[in-house]
Amino acid sequence: MSSVSLKQSNSLCRAIEALHKLRRYGRKGAPKPHKVVLLLAVVDLYEDGLIFDNRIYLNRELERRSRFYFRMVAGARDWCQIGPPFYHLRTSDFWFHKVYPNRTLSYQAMCTP
Repeated sequence: MSSVSLKQSNSLCRAIEALHKLRRYGRKGAPKPHKVVLLLAVVDLYEDGLIFDNRIYLNRELERRSRFYFRMVAGARDWCQIGPPFYHLRTSDFWFHKVYPNRTLSYQAMCTP
């Protein structure tokens, strides 16, 4: 029988709460899968040892794995795209963007007020 420490339990509870709080707007109240799919791809990369620090890059492998999960859950009208959820996860409590110094102005232009 396995056990979970109180610290791990609290971390898991915070993670589950953060997932529940994700804004996943969709048509007619049906939440869109894009952010959750992206997070599944991130977990997958972590499990395979391809993410080893607290940095997630928007690259081909992340896109490939996102597409894999997306095909499993997408609705007929869903369009597979990785850029918007990568960007819009910044509204969550756990996804923070670090902008390259030479890209600050273009990033600020993208940000919604």
